[in-house]
Amino acid sequence: MTEAPRGEPLRLEHAMRLLPDIEALAPLRALIASSSNALRFRDEAVADPNGTIARRFVQPLDLRSHIPAASARLSEHFAKLYGAAVEVLEAEQRGDLTGTVAALLRGGEVEEHDVARSVHAFQWYAHALGVAETLRDRRPEIRALHRIGRLELGRSSVDAAARAFQRSLALAEAEMWEEGAALACLGLGECALAHAKWQGAEAWLTRGLRHAPPNAEIAARITLALGEAARGNNDFDAARERLSGAAAMFQALGDRDGVVRTLHATARLAHATGRAGDAIEKLRLALAEGRRGGMGPALELMVRLGLGELHLDAGRLREAEDELRLSESLAISNHFTDALARLYVSFGKLRARQGDENGFVFFEQALALSRASALNPRLEADICLEYARFRVALAEHEEASVYFERARELFEQLGDDGTLRRIRTEQSQYLSR
Repeated sequence: MTEAPRGEPLRLEHAMRLLPDIEALAPLRALIASSSNALRFRDEAVADPNGTIARRFVQPLDLRSHIPAASARLSEHFAKLYGAAVEVLEAEQRGDLTGTVAALLRGGEVEEHDVARSVHAFQWYAHALGVAETLRDRRPEIRALHRIGRLELGRSSVDAAARAFQRSLALAEAEMWEEGAALACLGLGECALAHAKWQGAEAWLTRGLRHAPPNAEIAARITLALGEAARGNNDFDAARERLSGAAAMFQALGDRDGVVRTLHATARLAHATGRAGDAIEKLRLALAEGRRGGMGPALELMVRLGLGELHLDAGRLREAEDELRLSESLAISNHFTDALARLYVSFGKLRARQGDENGFVFFEQALALSRASALNPRLEADICLEYARFRVALAEHEEASVYFERARELFEQLGDDGTLRRIRTEQSQYLSR
């Protein structure tokens, strides 16, 4: 049988625009993104060392063999989703509105965790909240608010997340539900961490720990977050003690994801205290632990991106490139836009270390992603600051000033005085050259 002729590969960006962004095609769109990654390394004719998502190519003929797998994944997803929908109806039939809320939350979890479709998950959670608000029992409403808060935090909508957690905390304390209050305080603490408000995070997390003792899992999560807050506040002894405690708690619970997250936090602490080799070893252990436990793509991406940054800081540029490319594949395939923007910043820093002025394309792509998705303003602020440093390295002072000023404007909005002081110092140093 004669093989079909292979035409010129299509740009990934163009291929994605040609297909409607509907749920039925979600697995195929992920496969298209994945095949573009494979094509980059296999076909030197289209290889581009400075390629971003805007410069990737895909060969349609290669996709046909993947159709059965895509169909199977879609069928499994819909089976779970329809199962949750039927549970909603059955609970309504029994007059069990609490069960209705629980089934709606399960449907949202299928959307959020199985296929990373946060918009659809939010619709399930919001619908669950609407039903829960009609009940006398406030606990289903608190659970729905927790889900909404965590979803908003996961997609970098920190202020919206904080509002959901604040409301859930008020309800939980009124109901005297300790577990609900502890989870709300954890959420508020993580919102503060996302804005680098270390003392605010410490206050919320300490308050949450007072509610958490009966629940070992929540106590472990709060202890881990307290370790991150202490590291951010340069209290390294407290950070070590808390992270060690969190690791022991997660080990006792058999929570592999918790162990991986703690290893990641411990690596960040090691790096902050100048122990780069220990930090890299901790992240390698995290990857090994995650593989044994079947970690999800978001957790793997977090670890690999951290490993790429550590290799970069240590001057191991080839290893950094490899980890960043693997991270890029995960981010594109799973639609992790904020992580993709951050790793393009890392690529730009890598090119700066290599003396490649074409690295500007990564910063431009990162800014485009952050603005198009309306992500956390801190992400755009971080990108602008690193882009300014890149321009300084190229002695392009006028361009650097533009991005320094934009970064200052954003960090002022965030109230991050520490970073603002560092920006002023950097600007004065490069202007005096």
